[in-house]
Amino acid sequence: MPRIGNAAAGRPFVFVPHADLAILDPVTAPANIGRTHGLMVFDTLYGLDANLEPQPQMVEGASVENDGRVWRMRLRPSLLFHTGEPVLARDVRASLLRWARGDVFGNALLGALDALEVIDDRTFVFRLKKPFPQLPAALAKVSSPCPFIAPADLIGEERSVPMKQIVGSGPFRFLASETVPGARYVYERNPDYVPRQGGGSGFTAGPKRVTVERVEWRVIPDAGTAASALQAGEVDWWDQVLPDLVPLLRRRNGIRIEASDRMGLNGYLRLNHLQPPFDDPRIRRALLPAIDQIDQMTAVMGATDGGLARTGVGVFSADSPMANDEGLAVLTDPRDLKLAAARLREAGYPGAPVTLIYPTDFPAIEAMAQVSGAMLRAIGMRVDMQAMDFGTLLARRNNRGSPAQGGWNAFALANSGPDMFSPAAHTQLRANGRDGPPGWPDDPRIEELRQAWFDASSLAEQQHICRRMQAANWETVALLPLGQFFPQTAYRTSIRRGNRDITAFWDLDA
Repeated sequence: MPRIGNAAAGRPFVFVPHADLAILDPVTAPANIGRTHGLMVFDTLYGLDANLEPQPQMVEGASVENDGRVWRMRLRPSLLFHTGEPVLARDVRASLLRWARGDVFGNALLGALDALEVIDDRTFVFRLKKPFPQLPAALAKVSSPCPFIAPADLIGEERSVPMKQIVGSGPFRFLASETVPGARYVYERNPDYVPRQGGGSGFTAGPKRVTVERVEWRVIPDAGTAASALQAGEVDWWDQVLPDLVPLLRRRNGIRIEASDRMGLNGYLRLNHLQPPFDDPRIRRALLPAIDQIDQMTAVMGATDGGLARTGVGVFSADSPMANDEGLAVLTDPRDLKLAAARLREAGYPGAPVTLIYPTDFPAIEAMAQVSGAMLRAIGMRVDMQAMDFGTLLARRNNRGSPAQGGWNAFALANSGPDMFSPAAHTQLRANGRDGPPGWPDDPRIEELRQAWFDASSLAEQQHICRRMQAANWETVALLPLGQFFPQTAYRTSIRRGNRDITAFWDLDA
């Protein structure tokens, strides 16, 4: 009997992710799967609580001087990287500057930053050109890429250069030697991790109490195989269940089904503003009467009721105080494919094929892509659907060339709720041209409004600015919102998840 007990105790906690990790450095891979991996291995200076308010995490706190132009912070004592080396202020400086150069929120911080000074091993100071009250929120950013702190010696100045080793100071160590790319990723509890004292568990704030000794991610692309493994007890947690399998798993004893995270995912269609035909704003706007969020969300979740999905969603997450109905009639009025086709002809669509790239290993995104492809054909466009794995899509979307040169014309994707909560982290609403994210819209109005949002002195003023930003989007079409959906997660009833705000492996009893 002792032998049996020891064997059970030594079994790893097995998790099936919704996609292959593909890229190990979470700062270079702006995707939710990279964020989940990053939150295991790394920590951040601030964390977000359940009310989406930033709270000190790696730092003891901050003192603010000179009318908000100087922020002095000090690291908590006893913070160690997985190598055993202490976390120092110079690591903070190198990590934050690398993250900020490639992040929309970080870029705004850089615009206000005069200097980030290292005072001693644990103390650093932000010296700002002007007040930046959003600083703690930037350091607590929970949308990908997060401002993770890594050893300065293992990272370069440029975000595009991957880390030499995946080493952080977070609650788990990444075991590269036991990892099989595309199949298995292995983590073990970090015995040197010192949880922050006090505060309740939220998104990434409060104590991160770890009781699981070893976690194995097993990539199982086939949903039927993943469902069978969960029912047989071979895996403990399946990140995102296909909607068709939810009723089956609900009927099984010992399995719990619930939303994978509180704020869900926001789907959108991204058009390439650099390449024809979508370099013409008239052709982009012609799509508006044809976008059907009900069709999209039904394809993704099987229904739009029962809390599974929301339609009538604009450019901001429906849970955000920035969400509004400005110009939303372009998506909520009765859908009219004939009107869209007529506008497409008026715009002079030349009949050239539209290359729509999509991943076969991410069912929700594939479903949105298929519905989008059918919609484009219905209004008279030639569509070239090109299938690939999710990692390849993430890499290919950075190609600015024509489809013949390995580029693209359109893709569907989904971001987590916090990604679209406000202009601060909203990558898809950037319109800074070739300096911006894939899609590369160029609209100075949107960029000016975004800066005005940072400078606003009240919530009411910020909300008014966001109404104007949404109105501008219907003209330039930086993104086409496809709705909000809440993927269902499945795990064994013997497991207690203390943190349901986000996919996390702390506050987890198994």
